[in-house]
Amino acid sequence: MAIEKSYHLVAAARVRAATQIQETPDLLARYVDLGGLTSDLESIREVGHQIEALGTADSLAAEGDAARDAATALHALQREYSAVLAVLHAVRGDLQLKNASPDVVKRIDDVIANEVASPAAIAPAAGAAPASAAKGKAPALRRPVTKEGLRGEIEKDAAALLDFKEIHEALQNRKVPPARLEKLKKAAQALAGKLAEKTGKKPAVKTVSPVEQDLIARHRERWRSCSRLLVALGRKDERARMLVLEGTA
Repeated sequence: MAIEKSYHLVAAARVRAATQIQETPDLLARYVDLGGLTSDLESIREVGHQIEALGTADSLAAEGDAARDAATALHALQREYSAVLAVLHAVRGDLQLKNASPDVVKRIDDVIANEVASPAAIAPAAGAAPASAAKGKAPALRRPVTKEGLRGEIEKDAAALLDFKEIHEALQNRKVPPARLEKLKKAAQALAGKLAEKTGKKPAVKTVSPVEQDLIARHRERWRSCSRLLVALGRKDERARMLVLEGTA
């Protein structure tokens, strides 16, 4: 069976949406008030990560052990980076409720505004204005040209958060201590120069295994079954609307 590779892009977008909703307290509370369950979002994330991992392994199957190891490490790095940035979004909300200094909030917004997606992430529609984190909207994720560009941006953001000592206590309260940020930075540094790029190939479809077919079917069904709740959440909050829109296909 062949399936359009674009579903892997959709899966990544849906994982990002579920992650940010689940890890942003006010969005999660609104979702639950509408009748949603945390387990809905956990399922979207878990199955989506499995699809992403299979896609990464498949695309590098013929490139040798070193390339596969680097791809596996990059995938793990992306997941950890996404988890840390989801916490940063929540910390921003915490600090706003406590009337934190505008300068502190702006520095957080600067990191969020530079948040990077994977090379396969869905880019904003042509001509679309970027959403502003400062206005409570989900940021438009930038799309690095290369895997090395992604790695470098993750290293840069980790370093910026390590230097941002004013929010270390708030991050640590949400299980992101400086040691975790240091580990993220070192993991990114360790991949420098190891991420080979492919050029000249752009296949439209690929053959997938029965296991991947089943995962994709489960992921689609879970998103479909929750879609009305997610759309309703989007009507109540612009951040959620942008996230759900990106995951709709």
